[in-house]
Amino acid sequence: IDSFSSIGASPEELLSYALDEVGLLGQMTMINGKSAREMAESFYQKRQRVRQNSRLGNLLISEHIISKEQLIAALSYHVTHEVPLGQALVQLNSCTQEQIESALARQEHLRRRLS
Repeated sequence: IDSFSSIGASPEELLSYALDEVGLLGQMTMINGKSAREMAESFYQKRQRVRQNSRLGNLLISEHIISKEQLIAALSYHVTHEVPLGQALVQLNSCTQEQIESALARQEHLRRRLS
């Protein structure tokens, strides 16, 4: 529960999610008078929002390391040169390798809590 409270998931949402994951969540299942299906969907939306916000580019933008324009340029470079996004950002001098490694460590920590 502690791992998921940081994304704003309630214990009821977590229970609904767990029931859904093991195939025991029915359309009529209620928890504390609320639809467990709706709570499970709410959990999935919160988890997706965290996953989206933990993307490398979004992490670097949120920490004011790169701009949106730098991310767009790096994404283009990443696709055309077939290199990882972090490598593209470093090669374009948008940030340092140390900043990439730090952001990747934060990303791993965030995502490990969601698995």
